[in-house]
Amino acid sequence: MKERYLKILLVNGAAYPQIGGVENSLRYIGKELLKQGHEVKIWCFQTKPEFPLITIFENIEIIRMPIPSIKWPHKRNWMKVNATKNGIIPFLNDFKPDVIWSRSVFLGLGIALSGYECPLFQIYCTNALMEARGSFLNTKGLPLKRRIMMFLLFFLDYFSFHAIEKKLLKYSHPIFFSKNMSNQMRSLYKERIINEKIVYPGVNTDFFNNKTGNELKVEIFKKYSIDDSRKKVLYVGRLALNKNIFLLIDSIKLLKTKVELILVGEGKERERIKAYAKKKDVYENVRFVGLQDKLLPGFYSSADVTVLPTTIESFGQVYLESLACGTPVIGFKGDGKKIITATNEIIKDGLTGRLVEKVSASDLAKAMESIFSLEENDYKAMSENAIRDVSERFTWKKFVKEMLFLSKSELSNYGL
Repeated sequence: MKERYLKILLVNGAAYPQIGGVENSLRYIGKELLKQGHEVKIWCFQTKPEFPLITIFENIEIIRMPIPSIKWPHKRNWMKVNATKNGIIPFLNDFKPDVIWSRSVFLGLGIALSGYECPLFQIYCTNALMEARGSFLNTKGLPLKRRIMMFLLFFLDYFSFHAIEKKLLKYSHPIFFSKNMSNQMRSLYKERIINEKIVYPGVNTDFFNNKTGNELKVEIFKKYSIDDSRKKVLYVGRLALNKNIFLLIDSIKLLKTKVELILVGEGKERERIKAYAKKKDVYENVRFVGLQDKLLPGFYSSADVTVLPTTIESFGQVYLESLACGTPVIGFKGDGKKIITATNEIIKDGLTGRLVEKVSASDLAKAMESIFSLEENDYKAMSENAIRDVSERFTWKKFVKEMLFLSKSELSNYGL
């Protein structure tokens, strides 16, 4: 039977050169689809005025739509839906995609309401409750006035996000990156979740691997004055309240081992994190290296362990990138209640890293010490386990294969 090649539209709130887990996933999904002969385009918002409205990156056309800046989250959420609904139709009629894979509920619903008919697969990377809790309820250390404001904003964001998400379930085929995400969505919507599929994401091992990482280490150590005599703890992600970086600093303070904490990323809380590190008397051993792209594998390979201290995380792409470079990882073990993470589905405790059951600085410190204290051969075995496990279970080729199967099956239902 002759292979059918599809025209596939990938949509999200942002795309390259903006860097993030979702943005990177679009990049690697697109590259894998091109390898297999499919036609791919990306539609997103123009998140910065300097980003061109139309650009071609790695042979994929990226189309950006300008949107206004709106302060209040409930108005901003619905604005994104309506802007997409009204603005994407000319493009859809011109490109005529066979199928749409969406990473944003706002764009997903906007497309559904635009009236364009084709299978719409919504890949849920978070949900209304997780997003609102993570953005507005993790307020440790904030002044009382700001904490009250964040609490009020939580409700505005949650109820608008919830309404959009609930409505989108009527029009789309839900795809979840993890069992954790599936369980969280079922707890919110129950009977509305029909025929959902769990398709694990991948990691680009052509880029994230130990060989590439080790080649970049010399440049990184020289450029950022990394202390080679100390163990290195790596964090990769936004410098935001919901990322629990203050707790990570507390745990660094408790370590008996001399370490250097490397923070890769930017965010609004950078200055507060600096001040907190000074308050805890660990600032001299913290490196703020900003956003990284080409050097990122080198940071993973430079580290002895990568720690993601979040308690609300739909998946955790950072884990896969670190494991692919052979660096063990540590994260809080999801319980579906207070700790809403997919770490149990990624980390094999004692084999590829450590799962921490209690959210505390002391427990996080103990997990780090347990890896620092490994004998050289035991650490090497953990590193090899990490590389082998991630290459077997998490690849973009496998993800794309499963998504194409689902897409073609649904197209046959359309009689196409």
